Amino acid sequence: MKQLLNPSRIACLFAAVLISMAALLSCSQYDDTGIKDSIAGLQERIDNLEKYVQEMQSNI
Repeated sequence: MKQLLNPSRIACLFAAVLISMAALLSCSQYDDTGIKDSIAGLQERIDNLEKYVQEMQSNI
């Protein structure tokens, strides 16, 4: 009869649990506020440029 929990199966199960835990924990610590602030700054610059272009077109 085969042994249900042989050492290689336990090692694979342990590795799978460790990888799963690492994947879950690494995702929760990501901070993207810098990227969001950068996008907001770029959006503000685009809005200002669009207003400037409209003013220039009305002056022509």
